[in-house]
Amino acid sequence: MKEHVKKTITCLLVAIFIFLPVGEALACTGLIVGPGVSADGNPIIGRTEDWSSSYNKTLKVTEAKTYKEGDMYEDVYGFTYPMPEKTYKYVSIPDGYQDEGDIFEAAGWNEKGVTMTATVTATANDQALAADPLTDTGIYESSVVSVVLPRIATAREGVEVLADIMDTKGVQEGAIVVIADQNEIWYMELLTGHQYVAVKYPEDTYSVFPNCFMLGRVDLSDTENVVASKDLVNLAREGGFLVEEEGMINVKKTYAEPLSSGCRDRLWGGINFLDKDKQIPHGSEDFDLFQKTDKKISLKDAMEFQRYRYEGTDKDANLAENHGKVRPIGTVE
Repeated sequence: MKEHVKKTITCLLVAIFIFLPVGEALACTGLIVGPGVSADGNPIIGRTEDWSSSYNKTLKVTEAKTYKEGDMYEDVYGFTYPMPEKTYKYVSIPDGYQDEGDIFEAAGWNEKGVTMTATVTATANDQALAADPLTDTGIYESSVVSVVLPRIATAREGVEVLADIMDTKGVQEGAIVVIADQNEIWYMELLTGHQYVAVKYPEDTYSVFPNCFMLGRVDLSDTENVVASKDLVNLAREGGFLVEEEGMINVKKTYAEPLSSGCRDRLWGGINFLDKDKQIPHGSEDFDLFQKTDKKISLKDAMEFQRYRYEGTDKDANLAENHGKVRPIGTVE
């Protein structure tokens, strides 16, 4: 029982603290540390929220509830979804400022020990969006936690709920979602209107993911560890933008937009910060989502990662000559 509690809390601490208010650009940088490479053997997930220095975070407790048939969840963006018979009690971390009724529960955890972070925004490429446009009545990233977390007892269940929403309603904005429980972590990319892919996260890796889709080759036949939309490959093949490698779809090369300089900065800086022996060049052709390391990454390391501005490198964002030219992980304005 003690191990159960410890594992839950350690996984959640970063989800609490990394939501410190920072400003500079509308963007986020996500982090996952698998239990095999974390210093205490517990998983770490979280992200920064680079929105505004005036958007303080609050803790909101939503009690378990019972619903009758026909009751619906409805948000301010036109998305609706049936409520289950019963929900679980959960704690979320919305902005102190609410915009037009959008509570924006960007992260949280529930009484079953499931935690999630849901709002690393990402965009698919033009060909993919033309083939499968974003929908007007699908789920918006700010509603993901509110809809999913109260109704799931495991991380895999969270993926299945989101998959059903994507299949039936779609999504209004591309996003990356991470869901964890005491046994596993799932990483999920909501790519286009109805296309998605989720993978069970390897325990012996760590990941940095800014505002870009990161999955490379994915074996869709491995249904134990992969959940994907049924038309993920066929849509891309028919649209002429499918990229396959070794008989598998490369999701990033198929669906992601070209890597921006701001995402490149954060990938280069974050991956190397967490394992300084890597020394991955800034101009690398590609950055893998799943990074191997012999290092042990602590909760303190994860916190320092969120503040990192490339100190000690030629891209130090604190230097006047780099102002406005590099995109740091830790924003200050």
